[in-house]
Amino acid sequence: MAAVWAALLSLCLVGFLAAPAQNPTGHRDSTRHLNAFLATYHADVGSSVPLGDGRVLWLFGDTVRADGGFDRNSAAVQYPDGQFRSLPGTFADHPLPDHWYWPGTASRSGNRLRMLAMDFTCDEPCGAWDMRYQHTDVLTYRLPDLTPLGRVSLPRRPTGAMWSQLYPAHGGVTYVFGSYAVLGRPGKAVEVARVPTGRLADPAAWNYLGTKLGPELELGTVMSVVRTAEGHRLYSKRLDLWSDEIISYDGPTPHGPWSNRRVVATTPRREGMFTYAVEAHPEQPSAPGRLLLTYATNCKRLCGGYHVTAITVAAPGVLRDAALQGSRAESASGAQGGEATRPER
Repeated sequence: MAAVWAALLSLCLVGFLAAPAQNPTGHRDSTRHLNAFLATYHADVGSSVPLGDGRVLWLFGDTVRADGGFDRNSAAVQYPDGQFRSLPGTFADHPLPDHWYWPGTASRSGNRLRMLAMDFTCDEPCGAWDMRYQHTDVLTYRLPDLTPLGRVSLPRRPTGAMWSQLYPAHGGVTYVFGSYAVLGRPGKAVEVARVPTGRLADPAAWNYLGTKLGPELELGTVMSVVRTAEGHRLYSKRLDLWSDEIISYDGPTPHGPWSNRRVVATTPRREGMFTYAVEAHPEQPSAPGRLLLTYATNCKRLCGGYHVTAITVAAPGVLRDAALQGSRAESASGAQGGEATRPER
């Protein structure tokens, strides 16, 4: 496996070594400044969560460091003045050899941050596409210093749903989304769970709602739900790997039913490259009536265009405080309950 990744890294390092470990980006109300950082941070995924003190934590997947190092996941902190500082090394270490975490999204409750972390492994010799999903862990961190406190494994569902996305809704409830393939049918089905906010690390508190988003929706594995004046909106990349369409659906609840499909943006077409992992960032300043989204770019053997890109899209009715519930309202809910039940690391 090490030899495989060494070969991949050799393809990626052209132009990477100039990337600084700390990247001042000016004021964070500028998509251009945000992209100045993202273009030098060679990683994918790119979800974000406000930490409640003006900082925003960005979570990334496979990361090629400026010094040539490689991490399966990493993180960077965005400060109120817009500057970024990448955190050293792997953000979420896996306790088992030959296993790794790819990050989902995270949510803050009081002085605790909880992140969904997808456990993957593969057998040697491990090719770049030979990964196998095992289950999802909930990792708990203490704020403000992001000290890891523990992990709890979620039970594997009969559907095989890969839990990766969080949506903190009003009323002290967080919705969790997990996608899975349906044999013989195109697209992804999505299983939904509802959890009291602050108790993500308590598997007994999870209320599984079943499959609420059917495979007739053209969703990728990653989706983001935000609040609107009339309900909720879901953003995703169209499932087809080579499609350039970023799509949205509207629904009255965080689990649908979804309708009013729109193509909200198209990504640039480049030979041999594909885009994926669309994330919404309502906490990021943007012009009135617009919403900041990010997407990842890659090619089958990694390439110099491997990074996350930020864009803004027309977003009528989207409420800008949707993601900030993690910074404001959650501090009043159950910060003492639902702690990871395993010993602190």
